[in-house]
Amino acid sequence: MVLVLGLGESGLAIARWCARHGCRLRIADTREAPPNLAALQAEGIDAEFVGGAFTPALLDGGVEIVGLSPGLSPLEPALAALIAAANERGIAVWGELEFFAQALRALGTSGYQPKVLAITGTNGKTTTTSLTGLLCQRAGKKVAVAGNISPAMLDRLAGAIDDTALPDVWVLELSSFQLETARSFAPDAAAILNITQDHLDWHGSFDAYAAAKGRIFGATTTRVLNRDDAAVMKFAPAAGAADAPRTITFGLNEPTQDGDYGLSRDNGIAWLVEAVDRDAPDETATTGRRRKRDAAHTPDIAQKRLMPADALRIRGLHNAANALAAFALARAIDLPAAPLLHGL
Repeated sequence: MVLVLGLGESGLAIARWCARHGCRLRIADTREAPPNLAALQAEGIDAEFVGGAFTPALLDGGVEIVGLSPGLSPLEPALAALIAAANERGIAVWGELEFFAQALRALGTSGYQPKVLAITGTNGKTTTTSLTGLLCQRAGKKVAVAGNISPAMLDRLAGAIDDTALPDVWVLELSSFQLETARSFAPDAAAILNITQDHLDWHGSFDAYAAAKGRIFGATTTRVLNRDDAAVMKFAPAAGAADAPRTITFGLNEPTQDGDYGLSRDNGIAWLVEAVDRDAPDETATTGRRRKRDAAHTPDIAQKRLMPADALRIRGLHNAANALAAFALARAIDLPAAPLLHGL
């Protein structure tokens, strides 16, 4: 049995997904008649509904997984007690993102291996997610955009399966709430745009909020980081660390490390640029990657102009940063530069 806590958009998506796979369902909400209850019943989903305060008794009767809606803070006392009881009983507590990650893993056994890009940050998530999806489409990929931006990830996945139209690339906008319960999520590349004081009542502290953002990265995920934000740069691997994941930075200044992105100003014109090592073989035109250099190599960095910032379809310095992040994400999965720049 799956216990779904909270019947918002994400909770409803979890319930649909689990019903689709034949799970017994118990759905609990602190509201006696949550708005999506009617939708659940109209769709003919067989589920036990319990309205009112959360208690550990909801776990009785064979619950094996708890599906947690992102709007519910795990610090709320009644929910914290229920989660603690679940942990004591060895019952997994997943959010929608973890269900999605597990679903992709299961589909992978049948050969489905899409690229997954993810974006989080206090500000700019929706713009960057939409732009990243557009760029991937311009590069000729079938793309699904989902998550915090809507539709729910599981609803979008179910629709793609039903239509036999699974995408080549998933682009996910993820909030700290959604990332809080991430366990096995490991996208190919992920970006943190910025981290500022927000949602501290939900997370309890700024450090906990930042840590939730950091769950967007798997062990081998390419990290796309805003180097202008000190809180974001705490997720950069230590220099020289063994088996460190690939890291790309972006910012509003000139980049100084090979493969990073930024802005360069010349005669009053701001250019989107990429830092390139003059001595490195130019593999980026097709792959977006540069050969690793040995530690003794001192790169000779040049600024490769990509396009004038004034040519961007979205205006403002903050959107120049969002555009650089979207471009970096698409390049991280080896999409060619030319159609991406045309999409910007």
